[in-house]
Amino acid sequence: MAELNEKELKAHIKGEEPYPLYLICGDEDYLKKLYTDLLSDKIVAPELQSFNLDRYEGKNLDLRDVFDRAEMMPMMAERRCIVVENAKLEGMNEADFSLLSSYCSNPTDFSSVIFFQKNSDFSLAKAKKAVDAISKTGAVCVLNKRKGADLIKPLISSAKKQNCVLSTQMANYLVSLVGDDFNTLINELSKVCHFCGEGEITKNHIDEVAVKTDDAKIYLLTKALISGDFDKA
Repeated sequence: MAELNEKELKAHIKGEEPYPLYLICGDEDYLKKLYTDLLSDKIVAPELQSFNLDRYEGKNLDLRDVFDRAEMMPMMAERRCIVVENAKLEGMNEADFSLLSSYCSNPTDFSSVIFFQKNSDFSLAKAKKAVDAISKTGAVCVLNKRKGADLIKPLISSAKKQNCVLSTQMANYLVSLVGDDFNTLINELSKVCHFCGEGEITKNHIDEVAVKTDDAKIYLLTKALISGDFDKA
């Protein structure tokens, strides 16, 4: 298997059979959560997840429990899904790596294990041994912050779904104020759309309700002072 970017992962979810193992990591929290949920729904239909979807937290995790569960036959479904959040894959001890390596070499064909690294500081380099083991029969999916058009187009689409029109110019302006964290952008855009009601979103709509990053606040303060607009400053 190979490393999948967002575009490749999206295509995989739409049209391919699930892999037995996934590693979801990167610095974009919104996308990691989104694709972990999409994968879970692909592997096990939502109406059957109460029987066939298990979740584990990395703190005090016993990997033996995870792989024992993965070897249990699913109930009334073709596959079982196990989501493991923040597994300690970096600098694994020999016992845990042995368990991981053994399962990755011969995973069951009726389960998918998703290692969901919620922590943005997760290091692929420090977890190289675990990453290489997972890659043998699974997929490593690195989801980093969107840039450029990949960031702007979803904002315009989201505004449209909320009966508002967000131009490319105003989308870029929103990003300049809020930053490129997609979860924050979506939340701030929802506030702007609610304030606007419907129709064209203007600079005034954004300025009124969007929470600005510290860098944006400093820039606007400096700009106002230079222009002599002390009331605005």
